[in-house]
Amino acid sequence: MSKNWVIVLLLAVTPLYGGWEPPDSTCTSRNLNAACFADEDRGWAVGELGTICNSLNGGSTWHIQQEGPYTYDLYDVAFIDSQTGWAVGSSGWLLHTTDGGQNWQGSQITIYDLHAIHYVDADFGVAVGIGGSFFRTTDGGSSWSDTLIHSVPLYDVYFQNRNLGWCTGASIIGRTTNGGRNWDFSSVVGDLYALSFPDSLHGWACGEAGMLCRTTDGGDSWVCTSITAYSLSAISFCNSLIGWTVGSNGNVFHTTDGGANWPSENVGLYDLNDVFFLHQSSGWVCGDEGTILIYAPTRVEEIPGTLCPRGIRNFPNPFRNRTVFSLPQRGDLRIFDASGREVRSFRPSDGLTIVWDGRDLAGRPLPGGLYFYRFRTSNNTIVGTSVLLP
Repeated sequence: MSKNWVIVLLLAVTPLYGGWEPPDSTCTSRNLNAACFADEDRGWAVGELGTICNSLNGGSTWHIQQEGPYTYDLYDVAFIDSQTGWAVGSSGWLLHTTDGGQNWQGSQITIYDLHAIHYVDADFGVAVGIGGSFFRTTDGGSSWSDTLIHSVPLYDVYFQNRNLGWCTGASIIGRTTNGGRNWDFSSVVGDLYALSFPDSLHGWACGEAGMLCRTTDGGDSWVCTSITAYSLSAISFCNSLIGWTVGSNGNVFHTTDGGANWPSENVGLYDLNDVFFLHQSSGWVCGDEGTILIYAPTRVEEIPGTLCPRGIRNFPNPFRNRTVFSLPQRGDLRIFDASGREVRSFRPSDGLTIVWDGRDLAGRPLPGGLYFYRFRTSNNTIVGTSVLLP
């Protein structure tokens, strides 16, 4: 006796702004300059006049943890876990919390604006700012050393470990291999405001006039190009292929091929100041006028379907270069990746034999992995799986 197995597949419904949605509630109308999440639930956003906002549910709702007006603006925030975090801002202010932001203790470690802070672990942290100085702590922030490493303003800093790190500034990119004691600098055209290194070799930096710089050798060499006329204020890569950059006038750019192509979308009128991704399906942006957006590549709806259905043949499966769908009748065939994002579609007019070459709607090769297909007619919906080999 044959059996038809019924499954429920989570399929994509396009959210507002393509992959970006506003939260259910925001926390402020002040400009927000930076955001970070310790995990998929707990996140913080900081901004002008000392504002600190917190979310406990992935960004769906936000509440105020600190709201001035204070005499300083906050430009960056970093958490190493759900309880321990730091924020830096104008006039050298550095704030620290050990209870998830319920209480913040502040001190001035310099007279210059601090634009970025990054912690490798609970003890080792680094910061940079307008004065061209590099700050380092090895005791969790109880004390900070201050070294002048350049004469130009520095805007961002990131360390892969306690030795290997990079910084960006006014027309420069710097690299250290000994924990910031010595730096090698490369000159570039234009100010670079942010950088992202998903591993020790692949890195990107972004800045004014749409400038994007890329390295594949850990910063020994950089290739720079402009992808837009808008300034780019922040960048976040999940791995060597998938990343986002954001900038003025609500512009978001996304790549899935290591920066070879950067399709764009506009998500609003206000400047976007930061983008933060935990992984490729969990990300957030923040910007002027209290803007916060959540990356939501899928809203889900439950659509019943029949797995391994009689009447549909998909061969070869798994496949590398191409696979063929033999359909029992004309209908709508759509293919989704594992996150539920639609990557390819075929119409009834395409016939009963459909050839899929493993490419997306724009003709770009897709990564290997599990893909779902949905075949739909006026009176039936059938769901199956197809495996693309790397």
